[in-house]
Amino acid sequence: MNMLKEVTDKRTYNMGLYSEAMKGYGANKTADAQASAAGGSSGGCFITTAVCDHLGLPDDNAFLNTFRKFRDEWMGGKANDEVKEYYRIAPSIAERIKHDKEKLQSILNDSLVPAYFAILKGDNEKAHEIYRSMVQGLMEA
Repeated sequence: MNMLKEVTDKRTYNMGLYSEAMKGYGANKTADAQASAAGGSSGGCFITTAVCDHLGLPDDNAFLNTFRKFRDEWMGGKANDEVKEYYRIAPSIAERIKHDKEKLQSILNDSLVPAYFAILKGDNEKAHEIYRSMVQGLMEA
């Protein structure tokens, strides 16, 4: 679990940067993400939510909210065709993997952590590439 400690340490280190970014995100977007998350919905981040559930993290955590912000701002939210396709396929992927601890840990280590830090560094293209590749691999598995 060294990777989890490393993620936690880096997340803590970057929390100040993240907090500032979330202030700029706007209260309405944050409220929308929280409203989407209420009532058992993941706000569309199905695979990331499955990993967070595996880690025992609450639905409203900085890691997951970073991906929601990325989706809503950089990807264009629900209006983007790629996001709509993700909403169509991701629930079945998340359902299939939600009890596979090795797969969830692999997704965290190989895809989500690198994408998360790419987002924090402002490299949205790289984060998109990583996430897209992860989803494609999960579709083919």
